Amino acid sequence: MTISQFFILSPRGDKIITRDYRNDIVRGTEDIFFRYVKNYNGDAPPAFNVEGVNFFLTLYFVITTRLNDSPCLLLELLTRLSTLCKDYTGVLSEESIRKNFVLIYEVLDEVVDFGFIQSTSTEGVKQYVFNDPVEVDSQSGFLGNLQQLSLMEKKTIGSSAARRPVQGGASKKNEIFVDILERINVVFSAQGNVLHSEIIGGIVMKSFLSGQPELRLGLNEDLIIGRRDSTHGTNLDSINFADFVNLQQFENGRTLSLFPPDGEFTVMNYRVHGKYDLPFRIYPYVDRQSPYKLEVVIKVRADIPSSSSGSNVVVRIPVPKTAQTVVCDFETPTLPSQSPTTAAHNQYEYKSGEKCVLWGIKKFQGGTEQIIKVRISLAQQASSDIEKHVGPISMKFEIPMHNVSGLNVRFLKIEEKSKDYSPARWVRYIAQANSYVCRVG
Repeated sequence: MTISQFFILSPRGDKIITRDYRNDIVRGTEDIFFRYVKNYNGDAPPAFNVEGVNFFLTLYFVITTRLNDSPCLLLELLTRLSTLCKDYTGVLSEESIRKNFVLIYEVLDEVVDFGFIQSTSTEGVKQYVFNDPVEVDSQSGFLGNLQQLSLMEKKTIGSSAARRPVQGGASKKNEIFVDILERINVVFSAQGNVLHSEIIGGIVMKSFLSGQPELRLGLNEDLIIGRRDSTHGTNLDSINFADFVNLQQFENGRTLSLFPPDGEFTVMNYRVHGKYDLPFRIYPYVDRQSPYKLEVVIKVRADIPSSSSGSNVVVRIPVPKTAQTVVCDFETPTLPSQSPTTAAHNQYEYKSGEKCVLWGIKKFQGGTEQIIKVRISLAQQASSDIEKHVGPISMKFEIPMHNVSGLNVRFLKIEEKSKDYSPARWVRYIAQANSYVCRVG
């Protein structure tokens, strides 16, 4: 496999990093790529061909090639290149890439030689990289579309310490971070029933440990793999481990052992299907008040412990294309345990170009509910199936220190003979919405 070019563009199309390895492609491919992506009807695919040049991209991390190589292999290469940039700069953002362009060029020169891939391992490249990174504010990291809303606070995933680069910088603490990250896929019916549910989880580590100590990670002793007939214990439908994980003690003691590589890496991935306690429930109702007016009432209930809360909560409500004006009100909560002041956490934004309402909730306390009323004036008389033109409603959220599947870390031991070796260990649980959808019509 060989590549011809690699470049990183800002969201505006500015060239931040560019490397031409083989000089076999016409000039201006960055502009060709950016015009194609911006003019594409919808989201551009991760791989496409323009004028005989194959483009492969992730977040405007782009490679080009004249050869008909495997798209999956090239997209995996892009993922590894973006991970390398994050490991060496600490934060994957436009600002960090601009401030560390010399360091990134140094990394690229070790990874790719005349288009041929040499190594994509953080540990393997580390010994040949000598420039120190310029650290930037972690708030400038890429947070997705949610950060564009002024009402949203920064996400909890990735603390400032965990966003440090793997070498250099002002702080060189001896520590390791463990994240149990779960992304939830759910489809609700209009009546609030669950049509499909799935958890895609993983244990991700980021190591700042000196030397090569052995780690021992203990999971639930009642962990059950691939058996849904059991009503006891923690059930995972499927699981896979990184190739450097030792599984000798997993079958009997549910313990993993490994020698952690430098930087960020995934220890294991898992999936859960079927019944489990969903963090939020969505209940929509459409009322046709007149031939030209609709009222959409949406209630969202937080079925998580009162000690937990959802943050960065955004509910997206598509409205009919014939909507002329849209006004929203928030209803005072009626639950006995809920204070009316919680409605003050609600804000909304109507995007007329996209014909949708974005409902933001800064802090969604467990055991409470929130209600929004969307009043829609139509430019023409409503059709008989107007309800089908509302929705589907989608939801984004993040719940710090909350675990949906029940997978837990019992212990994290660092085996080192030296008595003075006492690194810090940090374990976090994060639940996020991946595709959280409720049908309306």
